[in-house]
Amino acid sequence: MRKHILILCLLGNPYQKAEGGFQRTVYEIIEYFKEKDILITVITSNIDLRKNECQQIYSNVAFWEIALNPDWLENQDQLFKNADYLADQIRFVIKNIKKTVSIIHSFQWINGYLAIKINPQHEITHIHSIISSSYERSASGFSLRSRFQLHCEQLTFNAADILISITESEKNQLIDFYGVESSKILVIGRNTDEYYNYFYNVFHSQISKTDKIKYNSIDMKDYVTENQKVFVYVGRIIEYKGIREIIQAWYLLYLKYHENMPPLWIIGGTEMSIYQFRSILLEEIMFLTKCEKEHKIFWWGYMESYGISTIFQKSHALLMHSAFEPGGRVVLESMSAGKPVIATDTGFAQTYIKDWYNGFQIKYQDIKHLAACMEFYILNEYLSSMMGINAKNTYNILSKNWQYYKKMDGLYYSAKTVTDNFPSTQINFMNMYPLLVDEFPYCDIKNEDKEFKSFLHNTDYLIEEIPGHNSYIWKITMDNDVYIAKQVFNCINLNQLWNSFDIQKVNTIWMQYYTSSLSVKYPFIISPVQVSEQLFTYLVPNYEIISDKQVYKIYPALLKQFADYENGILDYIPLKEQIQYFKELNISIQYKHKYYTMDIYMCELQQAFQENKELFESPEIALLNQCFQKIKYHISQKQQIHYGLNYGKSLLNHVISTNHKYYLLPSSDIFIGELGQDEGIIFTAYYLKNHTLLNDTYYILKDIVIWCLLNCMELLISSKILWKSSAVLLSDLKNIFDEISIEK
Repeated sequence: MRKHILILCLLGNPYQKAEGGFQRTVYEIIEYFKEKDILITVITSNIDLRKNECQQIYSNVAFWEIALNPDWLENQDQLFKNADYLADQIRFVIKNIKKTVSIIHSFQWINGYLAIKINPQHEITHIHSIISSSYERSASGFSLRSRFQLHCEQLTFNAADILISITESEKNQLIDFYGVESSKILVIGRNTDEYYNYFYNVFHSQISKTDKIKYNSIDMKDYVTENQKVFVYVGRIIEYKGIREIIQAWYLLYLKYHENMPPLWIIGGTEMSIYQFRSILLEEIMFLTKCEKEHKIFWWGYMESYGISTIFQKSHALLMHSAFEPGGRVVLESMSAGKPVIATDTGFAQTYIKDWYNGFQIKYQDIKHLAACMEFYILNEYLSSMMGINAKNTYNILSKNWQYYKKMDGLYYSAKTVTDNFPSTQINFMNMYPLLVDEFPYCDIKNEDKEFKSFLHNTDYLIEEIPGHNSYIWKITMDNDVYIAKQVFNCINLNQLWNSFDIQKVNTIWMQYYTSSLSVKYPFIISPVQVSEQLFTYLVPNYEIISDKQVYKIYPALLKQFADYENGILDYIPLKEQIQYFKELNISIQYKHKYYTMDIYMCELQQAFQENKELFESPEIALLNQCFQKIKYHISQKQQIHYGLNYGKSLLNHVISTNHKYYLLPSSDIFIGELGQDEGIIFTAYYLKNHTLLNDTYYILKDIVIWCLLNCMELLISSKILWKSSAVLLSDLKNIFDEISIEK
């Protein structure tokens, strides 16, 4: 006997997709199960009908629309008060179709309640999809559409056999707030159109009915260039979606960048919903009409997936600023298109958007933070590319883990319990490449097996990839020997986003490979046994990474080799000549910006601090100013500055042992400058882990404490500007500052 599924979706007509994601979800279920060996009866509502109507839209799908009083949508208390009437209409449909119902699948609070009324003895399996609970609305400060919603939800959640949740956070709400047993909740995720498969002409005249609205009656082709990037909002045009805040944040940047400010494209909503919402905005946002006339803000209206997908390809990032979301399908759609997301910490974004990996999380109504994150994409056009790669990777993992339609098959065909062994919906963001760039002319292609065969001149080898953050790394066994292969890739230079002196937007493959190749001329850096300039890859003997504890013991001897090797190559250079001199001196080694002297380091930090002072609190401002004064005085008292070669990065995880000897790995960060910076990096790492300076009476000079202080100041200042959590607390900075007065 064929299974018969009754889908209850009043208030969510699946063929009115412009109204929201709930409708689209039901629509996709219908489309997936059409013409399959299963019967489906869909009961929805329509305020434009005077009597109930039925269509057989597919051979196995009957589509019923119940006439609904329009006043009941405005005052949804009436839905509860007229629940007996609505239940009778559903019973009439069931009686009319004369087929035994196997499963009731209800969506949203009122449909769950109606399912209980028509199934009082719980003889029919009841599956309920949450779709925006009362807890989410009330916790976000928004009033409920009905004062009976919470009551109906509590009844439904207790009575239903299976509750479908789309996110882990929603599942936790059901457990913590409603007291639902975990065993009856299935986290199913959400299906999305695969947006990367589409391409559409966004200027097609039929793309949106809203182009008939006066303020939109323009030809987009007159002012949109192929290379112009935009910021995009996609969703319904309603209050809690945060469109007002998005426009306000965009305008903060418009005041700064003027005609160079990327446009804001608002996609979604009916002609009427746009008109009504925009009318409210005009009373609050005086600049709205001006920006529309300048073609900087544009309302697209509702679009199908193929139109949205093409606009995604023109975007820096998706902006999602909802006060609450049960999921937020558009987050998944953007990631599937390979575009990052700036979103409030709700729904899918709360779990799957990670700062500086695939987008940014912000608090609802934090307009300054929203504007700052948008500005990052303006300052570095490759940021969207990098985060887009990671967003696509995140979506692919989610799609694989969720197995959305496999779960729906299980629920509809056999009503499987939620204890079935489905993959975890969590994502481990560790060991994912965070800074990879893939945009012309920066295109990274990982070496393939056939390329290794040519590179190694050998077809008999075993290869195993090792996770790495700034390189592709492999372990290769060949001719009974083991080697490590390393391929560098293009990385975003995050320093450029907070330090105006650091103008390099991408740390390129060729620059990193070139500098690493130069570094191996020093005998204390391990030399490759084989290199390929075509593959940007080198092969070194297998090595053992030395522990941090051991590095702290041997680092003085290692760094002494640097000082001895270049000892005496530089005489004292007047401070006013240092910047240009060291730029010219280091151009033969590396093109990456480095702090060549303590004075240059301090001046750049001071400027970054002054340019962003509004981000800091009063105690931070006071202490940082004291630090700058102390460092400036220390520099003025120096009798002589010692110059030489610097490794340029932490020795931790870069000291290796092979053939019973210690070596450093090749460095893409070496530079010639004032000595002491490498020691400062080591002391900083030790302090941040142990909250005390490394106890080395021989090497802990006052200079080293200053370098350590500068490093910690950089971490604090850059974290503030980049809106990142800082590893350095104000108390840490105070403690190191106090150490400066201690003579060693």
